[in-house]
Amino acid sequence: MSSYFWEESSGLKAQAKLLKQCVKAGESNGFLYTDEELHKMKSELRGLQSTLDNTRREERGGFGCTPQKVSQADPIELQEHL
Repeated sequence: MSSYFWEESSGLKAQAKLLKQCVKAGESNGFLYTDEELHKMKSELRGLQSTLDNTRREERGGFGCTPQKVSQADPIELQEHL
């Protein structure tokens, strides 16, 4: 399963790198892309970075990534564990 995340994140990394290069080139050369295209690329880049962060967190077992099953046991039994 970790190989799936590795393949997914490596593809996303390449896509994010390409978007960064395009945004940088578009900002340095005002005639390369329109403002709408730059805005779309920047929002796509933010989404990719968010997805990459979430993927890294899942791979490393970060906080909040694995859902915990809540026990529906007797409350008295649950108090004994505290």
